[in-house]
Amino acid sequence: MMKGNMQKIEVLPSLLAADFSDLRGQLRKIEAAGCSKLHLDIMDGNFVPNITFGPALIRSIRKISGLFFQAYLMIDRPERYVETFKRAGVDGIIIHEESCCNFRNTLKQVVRAGANELICGEAVFSGDIIKNIKSLSRKANEAA
Repeated sequence: MMKGNMQKIEVLPSLLAADFSDLRGQLRKIEAAGCSKLHLDIMDGNFVPNITFGPALIRSIRKISGLFFQAYLMIDRPERYVETFKRAGVDGIIIHEESCCNFRNTLKQVVRAGANELICGEAVFSGDIIKNIKSLSRKANEAA
């Protein structure tokens, strides 16, 4: 039971942990387990050293799943791809401020692309987490 103003913490399964030879089956298992959201780690080999998948795969699994797709864009200059990932079927986008040319403009772009449907979040590196959260809150309010 939750007390006071405590918010529910939700852990999302990541597509990277799936068996890619059976994505349909894997998505069905996620849904059968009661999950409503799926975390999509998008890596470009530039912002982070690994390469994963992109909009084409998301378009494919969107056809077979109604899960909320949360795309974590660990890519260089994500502002170039906001519309592309929205069209591919993502419901939420998480970005790193460090990966953007202009973080505030990227937030505005996500807000415009979403038309109140696309949810935006910021990933922060360790350090002064309180300072980062306060900064994000201010920037998000300015973008809205």
